[in-house]
Amino acid sequence: MLDSPDTLVGRLQRGRGDAVRELLRMPVEPAQETLVQCLCTEGDLVQHHEGFFELVVALSPDLTPWFRWIEKLGPDAAEETRLHAFNLLGTLSARGHRGARAFLDGYVLEGRHWRDALDQYLVDELDLAPTAWSALLARVDDATLARHVSGKLDAPVWDALAVDHERVATVLRVEREQRARRKDAVAWSPTNYASAELSQHRWRVLESLCKQDPQGAVPYLIDGLWDACQSYRDRCISMCDLGWPGVRERLVELARAAGSRSAAAARRRLEGSLGHAPDGGEHRVSTSSGS
Repeated sequence: MLDSPDTLVGRLQRGRGDAVRELLRMPVEPAQETLVQCLCTEGDLVQHHEGFFELVVALSPDLTPWFRWIEKLGPDAAEETRLHAFNLLGTLSARGHRGARAFLDGYVLEGRHWRDALDQYLVDELDLAPTAWSALLARVDDATLARHVSGKLDAPVWDALAVDHERVATVLRVEREQRARRKDAVAWSPTNYASAELSQHRWRVLESLCKQDPQGAVPYLIDGLWDACQSYRDRCISMCDLGWPGVRERLVELARAAGSRSAAAARRRLEGSLGHAPDGGEHRVSTSSGS
């Protein structure tokens, strides 16, 4: 579906830096036309949409032809084509492009691929008016509605809709109850800490303790230097004071451990303190914080 790589449009479609530079050196009007021609591509351009966004900002083209192209995408339009179109449309809308936002707001109500358009409100954290949601509710299944409610659980739109739509009220209540249970599950308690099945969950429990009682968290942070999860262990390495009992000795062990992925984190902490490097040689004192 892409143009020949020997053409400017073909190179733009492929995200080539030389094509971007050439486009920006061109007179404005032909550069604008070339950019819009590139945007109207059926194919997988989604990985380049940040660069296309930058070019739209730099060249300020009239995007009306691109909007018309999106409107004409047929029911059999490939997923990658739709992702390219709506991801860029969402990015432009979220970053203040009024024309793109106005088109997106209209398309989500009347466009053929309105589900793709609706996804962008969640992906790009865009607000959709209660009147628009009221018009869409009959077409949106419970799973989709729950995703949007959960994504912005405290947005005023849901409470407003819940007044007139029992379905929204039910989904809103369920999602808020689930959030409350998740919050309770990671609140500090010895039981939550002991029963956590994954280190990531246990870290969130310990993080709660660090915020409410830093001194009480000390023995748990020290224990974390032996945790089997690298990310958990590395967090503890960064937070432990080298003056705490056994911390320096454990960091020296880790720094010397062949093949350990925590060795680098341990060395960084040790290099922030005065003394000798883990291998016994002198090291340069770092300006980073340390005990």
